[in-house]
Amino acid sequence: MSPMSEACPMCGTPTNEDAHTVNSSPKNETEKYEQIPNVSIFKNGKRVYWGVAAVLTILFIVYVGYNIGNRQDKSKESVTSIQQTNSEQRDTFKREIPLKRTETIKKMTEADIKEVFLQHWKHYKDDREFIPLETCSEGYNIFIGDLDGDGIDDAIVNAYVTASAKEISNNDNEDKSYIFCFLNNGKTYELAVATKLYTMFFVDNIDNGEIHAHRIEYMKRMNDGKRIAVKDSHIFKYDGDKLVDLGGTKRTVDEEENPPIKRRSGSVGLSEGYFYRYEGDMKGFPIKVDFGVLPNGVINGEYQNVKYGTVLDLVGQLISEKSLQLVGENQNEKIVFELSFSSPERLKGYGRVGDNSLSVNLKQVSNEIINDSH
Repeated sequence: MSPMSEACPMCGTPTNEDAHTVNSSPKNETEKYEQIPNVSIFKNGKRVYWGVAAVLTILFIVYVGYNIGNRQDKSKESVTSIQQTNSEQRDTFKREIPLKRTETIKKMTEADIKEVFLQHWKHYKDDREFIPLETCSEGYNIFIGDLDGDGIDDAIVNAYVTASAKEISNNDNEDKSYIFCFLNNGKTYELAVATKLYTMFFVDNIDNGEIHAHRIEYMKRMNDGKRIAVKDSHIFKYDGDKLVDLGGTKRTVDEEENPPIKRRSGSVGLSEGYFYRYEGDMKGFPIKVDFGVLPNGVINGEYQNVKYGTVLDLVGQLISEKSLQLVGENQNEKIVFELSFSSPERLKGYGRVGDNSLSVNLKQVSNEIINDSH
């Protein structure tokens, strides 16, 4: 056979090489089939490994995520609890401990109160004048209290004033008192209330929202005619925009305990043995009045109209401690003056010329003991 023949051309037997191949084929096929299961097992094993690893990884991620979320929830609950606790503590502090004021509170002084009082007094003044008492300055006393901003106990000004012209025309010549209450709001001083009292009261003190005051009334006893003094004590309570008189007690006192009120410039009225000089106007025309009071109460002096140079001799007398009558006369004119004291240094009233009554306002310029020069 040709070496290139694959099989016997007669019987078909394969050549040795083909036989080797044929002989070896079953073995190879067997080995092939024996190896296939191992490869499949190997591949399946790898798949299981990676599957388990993936599941574990997912479980790990879920576990970590759950722990982180749980911690965040606990953290949020803790923060919320702390915030609630702090809020409750702040509310408790607000209720139990007053918060400090952040603004600077202006210190209240007598000078400050005097300034604000005089500003407000202009609106209440009318034609009243201060009565300068010996125990106070300019006719008013300043009382400073607790300064806590509640009104009546911050500061009080007790002013002593003359009666108005209208009251005088109604024969009401009694001096009056004003009580001004101020409160300190931390920056300025506000007027809480201003009340005119029907008589002259003297504030003694302010205590626990109350104003304690008194007045002295002098009268003659019926049996022997001697003068006695009655002290009328009152308590005033701050109520909105006014003061309410809660009443008080009366008792007889010795004049030594409560002597008559002394004015800084002397008692209201004229003293015998003194020479006085007044200047002012009569219905707008400037006038001067000079006169002396003799020991018997008779008044002699001179009236002068500054604008026209008219001069009249004055004679008259004291009608009471607070009033006097003067007659000014020359050959051509006659004026009858009826005057009363509106303050220790001021005379007010009318001058009658025929049927005409002219208003007169005079202010004391000087007073001195009568001597030879008068």
